[in-house]
Amino acid sequence: MRTQTRRSLFVLAATLIITTLGGCTNKPMPPAPQGASEEQFNLLYSEIFALRDQLGRQAAAGSEARNGVVMLEPVGGPGGYPFRAVCPEGWFITGFHGRAGSMLDSIGPICSPIEQIVSPPSGAMADQLWLTRAGGREGDPYIRTCPAGTAVVGIQGGYGQLLDSVTGVCGPIGGAEETTEEPEVAEGTGQAPTVTRRVREARRTRLEHIGGSGGDQYDRSCPEGYIGAGLSGAGGFMVDRLALHCAPQP
Repeated sequence: MRTQTRRSLFVLAATLIITTLGGCTNKPMPPAPQGASEEQFNLLYSEIFALRDQLGRQAAAGSEARNGVVMLEPVGGPGGYPFRAVCPEGWFITGFHGRAGSMLDSIGPICSPIEQIVSPPSGAMADQLWLTRAGGREGDPYIRTCPAGTAVVGIQGGYGQLLDSVTGVCGPIGGAEETTEEPEVAEGTGQAPTVTRRVREARRTRLEHIGGSGGDQYDRSCPEGYIGAGLSGAGGFMVDRLALHCAPQP
């Protein structure tokens, strides 16, 4: 009986590996083989699912590394089902959509082509791609989009074991900067300023806050010369974990 059980478990494991690695993860969990305990089956299934996720992350990381994409440090807890939503090549994140209340229930990126970000058409952007959102179905729907000529370059908010909130930070493509002049007084002279210091800073815009007010604060920004190009993390009934992917500016 033990040999038969092990053989059944092995056949099931092979079937599950083929199924999960093939991306068919929406199918219901098959019944446990005869002679196998529910605990044995659940443990085996979770281990195979974890293997699928690990292989998927490694493949995605290898592909993104070749294209110069960097993933910022994730925020959130260890739970949830992994997800990855990345804009097509030449497209970048210009907003977010999803649902939220006192917590961040779900989130998905809104992508726009680089040509329309650099040279915005009159009125609303003509081309937008709304990638599938991760998380649950509770909360109120939201849409946040960057001002014309800008794209997402960072995210801020609060988190614990789940994501409490997120705020998108938008910046101009190409690192466009504004130059202002500030008077600089020589120390200890008490005299009127004789030197004018030129201050250059990138124009950045914080989008309207999404979610609640709890959790530890986080602030993740793309490296200089990079723009948001995708999201990854984990979700279930809510968003458990979130990371911003940044790609080099064209």
